[in-house]
Amino acid sequence: MKYLQYGVLAAAVCVVSCRATCPANSRLSFEYQHGEKGSEIGLRVHESPIAAITGKFHIYATFDMCTVNPVPLKNGLPEFLLEAEETVDDETRELFSAAELREQADDSSDDDAKTEETAIQPRPLQVVTLGNRQGDQFVPVIRFGLVDDLRKGEDKAFITSWINAGGLDFYSLYCRPNTPYDYKMEMDLTTKRFSVFVSGRGDDNWYLITENSPIHGAAATINHVRVEQDPGAAGIRDLIVSPSRIATAEKIRRHPLEKKNRVVAPGQGFTFQPMRSVWSKPGRHTTVKRHPTRWNGFPDVCQADNGTLVCAFVDGPQHGGGGWLFVSLSRDGGVTWEEPIRIYAGISHMDEPGTVPDLACRLL
Repeated sequence: MKYLQYGVLAAAVCVVSCRATCPANSRLSFEYQHGEKGSEIGLRVHESPIAAITGKFHIYATFDMCTVNPVPLKNGLPEFLLEAEETVDDETRELFSAAELREQADDSSDDDAKTEETAIQPRPLQVVTLGNRQGDQFVPVIRFGLVDDLRKGEDKAFITSWINAGGLDFYSLYCRPNTPYDYKMEMDLTTKRFSVFVSGRGDDNWYLITENSPIHGAAATINHVRVEQDPGAAGIRDLIVSPSRIATAEKIRRHPLEKKNRVVAPGQGFTFQPMRSVWSKPGRHTTVKRHPTRWNGFPDVCQADNGTLVCAFVDGPQHGGGGWLFVSLSRDGGVTWEEPIRIYAGISHMDEPGTVPDLACRLL
C-alpha cells in the first residue's frame, strides 16, 4: 500500500509543470500539492513531456528527505500525518484530510491480503519514472526515488534510495534524516546499459549503486517524465535529462545543516583512517550472482593460498537477507564465478557470512 513517503511539504521552489515539451536540460521540480489526484486516495501524480533523447545521456535529481528514519507507522501510515489533524493548515487539510488517511488505512488489510502471494516489492513512496509516451500509452524505461524497503515490517518504514530499469531492484544505503539525496545516472539506450550513483549531502563521495547493468525496456527514446508522490512527500528538485555531463550537478555538495569548522590546539582532537575500499570506483565491480526475485547481499571475500577467491553471501526473500547462506569460488581473480553452493539455511544475522570464507580458505 501507499502513504509512506515522509517529511514536511517542501519550501517554495521553482516548480516546472510543462504542458508543452520542456526544453533539453530544463530543471524540473515537483511538490506534492501541485500534482493531480491519482488512482489511490492521497496519491498525487505529475506528468510532463520532455525533449526526446536517445543514445547516451545523463540524468540528475535531488530528493529531499524527512526528519526521521525509520518512520513509525500506525495502521500503515506515518504517525506524524495522523497526529497533524488538529495542526495542519487549511490548504494541507484539503489536500489530504485525516479522514481520507483513515479510510485508506481501513482498506489496507484487503489490499495486503491480495498481494500476499506475489513477490515482495519495495513500496514506492516518492518516485520518478522516465519513459516513452505515444498518445495514451506510456512505456517506462527507468524508475528511481525513495522507497520503504520493508525490512522493518508493518510498524516502521525504512527509507532508502532505489532504482529499477525493468529487472532487478537496486538499493542504496540508509537515508539520513534532514538530508537531501542527489542522483546521477549514465544511460545508454543503444547498448541498453546504465550506471547509477547516489550521494547524501555531506558525504565525501558518490556511492555507486550499480554499474553497467541492463535496461530491460524496449523503448529507444525517452520523451516523458511521470512523478508519483504520496502524502508527506518532501519534494523533488532539479531533475535534469541532459545529452552531456553537467559539472555543477556532479559536485559533492555540503549538508544544508552543516556547522562551521572548529579548530583545536595542535596535538588535540582526533583523526581516524577508514578501511580502504573500491566500492565507489567504476570498473572495480564484479557480479557474483543475480536473481530477479531474490535479494543477494552481505558479501565477504577472502583469498586462499592457491589464489582462489571465496565469496560468502546471503540469499534472502527481500532486502535485508534472512534467507540462505551461499558460497561461490573464483579461480581467475574475480573475473568469473562458479555456480554458488548453498551451505546453510536460516541465516538471520548480517555478520554471519564473515566467518565462512575464512574457513573455506583454510580448507583450500
